[in-house]
Amino acid sequence: MKKFRLKHLKVFGLLLSMFVMCIAAFVPTEIVQAKNIKNKTFVIKSDYPVTLGIQSLADNDKGGTDIRYYWPSDLGSITWSGYDWNTHSYTVTMKDVDVTKWTPYLEISADPTQSHYPKSITPTKWGGNGMNHGTTEVHNLQDISGYPNYRFMYIGLGYTADEIQVAFGEYRWYATYDLNGGQGDSSTQSALRGSNITTHGTPTRHGYTFTHYHYSYNNGQYDVNANSALGAGNWDTSNITGPTINLVAQWSPNPYTISYNSNKPSKASNSVTGSTGQTDLVYDQTGNLAYNGFSITGWSFVNWNTKADGSGTTYQAGQQIKNMNDGQNTTLYAQWRPNVYTLILDDQYAVKSGTTLAFEKYDYDWYKESNAKTSLNNKVSIPSKTGQIFGGYYTEKEGNGEQWIDENGKIKIKANKISSEKTVYAKWTPAVYKITLDNQGANKGEEGTGAVWEKYNIGFYSDAATTKQYTDSNKKIICPKKRIIHLVDTGQ
Repeated sequence: MKKFRLKHLKVFGLLLSMFVMCIAAFVPTEIVQAKNIKNKTFVIKSDYPVTLGIQSLADNDKGGTDIRYYWPSDLGSITWSGYDWNTHSYTVTMKDVDVTKWTPYLEISADPTQSHYPKSITPTKWGGNGMNHGTTEVHNLQDISGYPNYRFMYIGLGYTADEIQVAFGEYRWYATYDLNGGQGDSSTQSALRGSNITTHGTPTRHGYTFTHYHYSYNNGQYDVNANSALGAGNWDTSNITGPTINLVAQWSPNPYTISYNSNKPSKASNSVTGSTGQTDLVYDQTGNLAYNGFSITGWSFVNWNTKADGSGTTYQAGQQIKNMNDGQNTTLYAQWRPNVYTLILDDQYAVKSGTTLAFEKYDYDWYKESNAKTSLNNKVSIPSKTGQIFGGYYTEKEGNGEQWIDENGKIKIKANKISSEKTVYAKWTPAVYKITLDNQGANKGEEGTGAVWEKYNIGFYSDAATTKQYTDSNKKIICPKKRIIHLVDTGQ
């Protein structure tokens, strides 16, 4: 019986216990979670002063996106000291900070007008104060904030570091160079935000002179000289990397001048007249040489040459050129050729012709041929005419005008007398022939006329000078006398 009761007592106790447990399952109870309170002091090392602030994630949303821009005052205090210029640091104190449901983040930002920004946050020392869950956590919420000059440091439940080092990056802008066909320093330059660069020195380009650099920036067009200050202003710090300004070299083609020298030949006897103005050109552009404006009597212009003696490069008048003499100032020299003029020798109906043409190579000599190959040596062959004596060649007929060629055929004029075709005329003088009258031993004192002179085709004369002509009324000569032989005067 005792064993039965014990046995049933145990069963009853077990059933009672199960009943109580079932009832307990249906009775609501309040479960109180213990608070996580954090007390910690740590140092932020920073080479530059920064601005500190607190942001938080509600409901323990560590790593989430539910950012609150404050820390609830009823959850403890997070304070920091001013910037210590000696140690370049801040001291942060967390006192009774309730991190049970809210997660604090320390906001570190730089002055947006400065040239640097907080680039990274790295724990450098760990200590034992504060709550340690066996982790060292520093969360960077840059992707959440979207502002590169801000960094967010997790200082919640698992944060244990005693010292944090803030590393800084620089806001930099860049200048690149396009030398646009030139040579020189084209390396990229950079400067801090708000700072200037000094542009590279003057580049060079063959045939051109550098004027300036041109660039586009913020929808504007600008110019800047070499070795000059250039800035990009304080751009929006939402861009860590500043603008890139591309500087394009601007060039002016060098001017050059072609001058023209009349280059009078040493043999030219006449002065140069006229003028030829210079030709003004610029590098890499085509132009035309001048046409000749000089003139020399008896000479013809041939072409231009870079050497006075014609041994250089030849150019034609009006020729199109580009970058002549590599764009250097140049003088061109006129090249000349002596003209050849024809002198016609009109022999005035000679029976036998002599030289009929003589060719004057101006300022040189007289020649037999028009190509001035064989010199006449200043003498021509003279013509002949029955009963006439050649008296040379004259500029006008019948011996009038100037005598240019004498009776022996010698050319009396220089080879610069004519500058166009010219004719000279032979002068003929009737020949005088002496007719001797042989009296065959006439009486002394009665010899009669001893001689008469015939001026060919003109008449007969009683004197050698042909001044006393026998006329129709006086055609008689004095007849000789001889004692035996009587001459009969026939009246003829």
